[in-house]
Amino acid sequence: GMTAQVTSDFNTGWMNGDIKLATLSDTDATNVTGSELVTNGDFATDTTGWTAYNSATLSVVSGKLRTTNGAASSGGAGQAITTVVGQLYVLQVELTGANGFLHIGTSIGNTSILGRTLTLDESVTVDFVATSTTTWVTVSNNNATLSTFKEWDNISVRLAVEDRSVNGNGLQVFGTITKTVVETGADLVGYSGFSASNYLQQPYNSDLDFGTGDFSVMGWVKGGDSTQDYMLAR
Repeated sequence: GMTAQVTSDFNTGWMNGDIKLATLSDTDATNVTGSELVTNGDFATDTTGWTAYNSATLSVVSGKLRTTNGAASSGGAGQAITTVVGQLYVLQVELTGANGFLHIGTSIGNTSILGRTLTLDESVTVDFVATSTTTWVTVSNNNATLSTFKEWDNISVRLAVEDRSVNGNGLQVFGTITKTVVETGADLVGYSGFSASNYLQQPYNSDLDFGTGDFSVMGWVKGGDSTQDYMLAR
């Protein structure tokens, strides 16, 4: 089967029953600008920007953040980032070890937006919608044993362009992308201004594992010749 979602904010066009991505379909012509919101998420040298949670001890070991329980509690680390209420964001994090926990909320350790258990040596990408102008990202050991530790790396949060399909895997915004109505009086907008430093990117997720069967990619593209439009299909 197929479905199309038409609202005051977006128009998806027809989506088939096994669709993996439907994006760039907004009616808002406001340009989007994205940059890395997490400070020191690669832990190259130290733990600057991160606050200990639940009496944890923070250190950097081989370029990863190590969170060690300092008491019989699930110790961790958190950082507050500036967000816009109602905006979609994409968070990425890598865990070394088992039984880690990811918290996204309005205070350190709070899970009002999202709480997720991470398994052994897991890399995850999650989308979330901000509910306040300050959002806390916290990672913890999820283990009450004294001196238990976990190691974390490549923690990132970026503004996202929404995926309107059932999968909800947004596109990260790098630099500035221009949004302009496709024609005078139209509601749908086009996206332009792409370059090596201004682009949209979807982090890896299992929905992109197409396998060896047939699949298609479709979209409207306007080329350098202003009189020509193209329908891209593969």
